[in-house]
Amino acid sequence: MTFDPGFSSCSVNVIEGHTGGIIRRKAPNGVMYELSGVTTTSPSCSIQSGNAFAS
Repeated sequence: MTFDPGFSSCSVNVIEGHTGGIIRRKAPNGVMYELSGVTTTSPSCSIQSGNAFAS
């Protein structure tokens, strides 16, 4: 992820890599899935005001 100097916009590039074979991932619902290939399309990001980590 990269940000412009004023942190008013951003861009993202996703790189998914592995050495071959099956990728095993646990989904948010707790189920394990086996993937033989992964493609990411149209990644995006956005800037919002405030601090997401403040309590």
